[in-house]
Amino acid sequence: MAHPVMDLIDIFCDKYPEASWGPAHVVLDDYNLDDDTIVRSQKLLKEAIITRLGYTVENPDPTSVALEFYSVKENGLYRHGLLELAATHEFLDFLLTIPEEDRDF
Repeated sequence: MAHPVMDLIDIFCDKYPEASWGPAHVVLDDYNLDDDTIVRSQKLLKEAIITRLGYTVENPDPTSVALEFYSVKENGLYRHGLLELAATHEFLDFLLTIPEEDRDF
């Protein structure tokens, strides 16, 4: 039987399938659900959103590929839309409301 948090992630990824390969892939695809990983993924999402809106990220994560990779167009379209990036950030906020020990499986 699947873990309830995995089920929630799978439902989210059904709605936003590209999110599994986005800045939060370690949470959504690898199911690394500890607080530190979720918060780091949120930072990468924020950097990608800020960059996509045309602003400069101050003090970007030195290991981040978000600034280059997640803001690149493919065939005239962005790989990850702003709606997907924002929804993913909001979903990670929701995951953080679940106690870390309850996210573990």
